[in-house]
Amino acid sequence: MLPDGKVEVMGQGTGKFMGADAFIMSTDTGTMANVVFVGEVNVLITTKEGESVMIEGQRCGLPIS
Repeated sequence: MLPDGKVEVMGQGTGKFMGADAFIMSTDTGTMANVVFVGEVNVLITTKEGESVMIEGQRCGLPIS
């Protein structure tokens, strides 16, 4: 929980991006209302070859149980 009442969720892992092995790191910042998360997401994807892409967007989702 951030001082302004927003929630910050961070995650990282490995996977595939357009067929290439990649490291993926994301940060979501937003609010929870009626069990729905609404906010912004920033994702950094870096391939083993050193190429990277930054994705920014909006996110709305429900918790996974």
